[in-house]
Amino acid sequence: MIINDIKEILTTNIVSASPEITVAEGISIMTKNKISALILTENDELSGIFTERDVVRLANRKNEFHKTPIKTFMSKPVLTREINDDVFQIYGLLKEKKIRHVVIVDANKEIQGIISQTDIINNLGMEFYVDFKTISQIMTKNVLTTKKDVLLFDALGEMEKNSASCIVIEEENLPIGILSERDATRLILNIDDLNPKTVGDVMTQPVKTINEETSIYDTAKIMKENAFRRLVVVNEEGSLTGILTQSDIVKGFEGKYIEYLKEIINEKEHKLNETINSLKEKTVYLDNILRSSKDVAIIATDVNFNVKYFNQVATSLFVNNPKKLLGISLIDLYKQNNIDIAFLLKAKEIIENHKDYKFAFELNQDKEIKFFSARMFGIWDKCSKLDGYGLMIQDITQTFRAKEQMDKLSSVIEHSPISVIICDKNGVIDYVNPGFEKLTGYSASEVEGKTPNILKSGKLSLKFYEKLWQTILSGKTFQGTFIDKKKNGDLYYEEKYITPINTYFGELKHTHFVSIGKDISAQKKAENGREKLINDLQKALSTIKTLRGFLPICASCKKIRDDKGYWNQVEQYICDHSDAEFTHSICPECMEKLYPEYL
Repeated sequence: MIINDIKEILTTNIVSASPEITVAEGISIMTKNKISALILTENDELSGIFTERDVVRLANRKNEFHKTPIKTFMSKPVLTREINDDVFQIYGLLKEKKIRHVVIVDANKEIQGIISQTDIINNLGMEFYVDFKTISQIMTKNVLTTKKDVLLFDALGEMEKNSASCIVIEEENLPIGILSERDATRLILNIDDLNPKTVGDVMTQPVKTINEETSIYDTAKIMKENAFRRLVVVNEEGSLTGILTQSDIVKGFEGKYIEYLKEIINEKEHKLNETINSLKEKTVYLDNILRSSKDVAIIATDVNFNVKYFNQVATSLFVNNPKKLLGISLIDLYKQNNIDIAFLLKAKEIIENHKDYKFAFELNQDKEIKFFSARMFGIWDKCSKLDGYGLMIQDITQTFRAKEQMDKLSSVIEHSPISVIICDKNGVIDYVNPGFEKLTGYSASEVEGKTPNILKSGKLSLKFYEKLWQTILSGKTFQGTFIDKKKNGDLYYEEKYITPINTYFGELKHTHFVSIGKDISAQKKAENGREKLINDLQKALSTIKTLRGFLPICASCKKIRDDKGYWNQVEQYICDHSDAEFTHSICPECMEKLYPEYL
């Protein structure tokens, strides 16, 4: 089974140092102790952390840093979790921040130890590997590779650029060596000797490989027993097909982590705030309150968990006959309805410390799975002696389903490339998604609390914005093309749909406005280019037949010389160089001179 208590998997024998030591001293400590992270403390307080990834970053820069204090390059502030947290929360932090180490502290912020991906993997039980058959299902197929004649510092640069923990040296698709962050840590102390070296000079060989059809369970066992952090994956011919790291193995933990998150959300979303001061001394007032509850099941027991009071909702929740509920043990009631009695044992322990216990469970009712949120609390007498227990249960099935839908919608919005803005009724920004941040260059913290006016470019008329507000305030959706300005001053075109979120309490009210936009700058640029090309062509066509410049013409016969030196009749030249057409006639002067008899 998976060990959930981090106290059981915590590495307490940590290595720490002062942030004033040099980088060379820090790397020497890491190499000597074969550790991937060095904790830096000052006056018993956590100052920072220095990891193998930091070493790769420094090595690639090739600067003189050996004598520089390690605090210059350490990561800070250090991400920490409290010792009372569990492995799911630790995994969540590792996944969210894309890190491999978490420092564990107590309530007083004193360091208790450190947990890494290795610690989590070493404590995964057999059931974790059931869903996987071979390592080909979880391995990383896009392997960072290089040739053996590539310079070492160039290879380290590729590792830093791709945030890779290693780089495989291959020849004709066969792995012949590997260079890891730990290798970089080992080599960096002699950086002056590394400048002319290639990866072939320093790579670790032979490569530790494993066949892609090996089971994930056997692979994890091999890695654990040999303290391998990665294995190169090959096929039957020995060709490189992938790489398997501790990060790949721990990915399978994600499903259990999601289940854990859902449980936490349910408990936090549905708090039951009603309290019962004393069931032993019931009053008419209290009794009426309890009986009038229509959606919360209420049960009170003695210190031995025997039911002493229940309301009508509780009877419909568990049994049809109220008489069967009175006097029954809550333990038996849980067993009859397939509810884990561990909830009761945990509740007893917590309530004795004057705290409430909250939990969630499922019931199969009429072939339908329903979800419930519960809060159990102590009933204390006037002398502060525990006299019984109170249990309040609420059906949260609809809310749970709605939450599932909201989670899906939120995920779509968060990962969508479109820009989404949510403003309150006054036009003040409440939320923007990552698509907005990527498009505009503004972070969410920079725009929240402000209005979308920060995007105005001044290219649109006042009448445009008046129509916008007139449309959305009438409860309709506005569609239009905006010319806005990014944080860096660049203009961009965006096709936006702005719609109000309406509520009806006797009259129409707008609580928020949602803007969904798509960047059409490239499309506009193409359209503008096409229009310019058409205008240029039309202009060229209109002028291509126009006679321009000086025309050599014979003073005697009136012939015109063309650009090839030939003399042409005037009418022929004009026909060739324009759209004009000739018809023949005689002017009055020539008529009188040539044909006087016809006058």
